[in-house]
Amino acid sequence: MPGAEEGEGGWDLWITGNEPGKALLFAFGNGFFGNMVYEQADWDYKKAKLDEAVATADQKFAAVLNSSDPT
Repeated sequence: MPGAEEGEGGWDLWITGNEPGKALLFAFGNGFFGNMVYEQADWDYKKAKLDEAVATADQKFAAVLNSSDPT
């Protein structure tokens, strides 16, 4: 429903979370890089180099996740 992003379970839960590191976007991103890209459950985002992490993710998943090729 339009405007529902302001209610319970809306943007604050997804974007900011209840406290630092508790937003749903953080959970999804951290899980994707830790479990799928690097296959290390103890992967630490604080030690990651953004350019390297994105390049590694693209190398492994661009063919199935990127929307740049319509075929």
